Amino acid sequence: MSKFIAISGSSDETISPYIEALKKVNDNFELITFFPEQEVNVNISIQGLLLTGGGDVDEGTHYEEGCGEIEGVSKARDELEFSLLRIAYSRNLPVLGICRGHQMINAFLGGTLFKDLPCRGYQVHSGGVMHEVTLNTNSFFGKKYGLETSLVNSYHHQGVSRLAPNLTPWVYSADYVLEAFEGKDSKIIGVQWHPERSMEETLSRMIFENFLEKVSSVRNS
Repeated sequence: MSKFIAISGSSDETISPYIEALKKVNDNFELITFFPEQEVNVNISIQGLLLTGGGDVDEGTHYEEGCGEIEGVSKARDELEFSLLRIAYSRNLPVLGICRGHQMINAFLGGTLFKDLPCRGYQVHSGGVMHEVTLNTNSFFGKKYGLETSLVNSYHHQGVSRLAPNLTPWVYSADYVLEAFEGKDSKIIGVQWHPERSMEETLSRMIFENFLEKVSSVRNS
């Protein structure tokens, strides 16, 4: 029986690279797409949730005080994704958050964000620059795959400041920007880079493999 994955984004065009990446790993699933202004049925039958990239999270209480401007805010998308996260979290479903999705998960669970990394003294992480990251080999994900370093891309100007409770950091950049976190048994994964754009990299492919492995283990309801 097919598994159903909810995927949110700004448009069909923007989510297509994520769909292609998923299908490179396994195409035995059904996708239910969600876009801003769309209502969410709380009884929807899904076995996983994928939050894709996009503009910044609305200001609210999600940011540390300090310099920086937020860009590309969509309050409607924030509300939509918080609704989806409430459903997924209440059912203990696998969740994968990429770039904006990584930040959304942290904000949803009570963490905070930097409005702008360069103005806080960090390196520029935008424009697709490739850089090396270091993995925490004591994390669940690090133990499972045994990787110590990897190359990742960067298309963001914000980052996680205070990590939400019950999340564990497992990837950092050289300037100590949190590049990935995980929940217990990697049911929840947030990655700051775009693994769908670098599927030739072992770590990026493993991100999707792990997510779909977790989805496949969820019972249909």
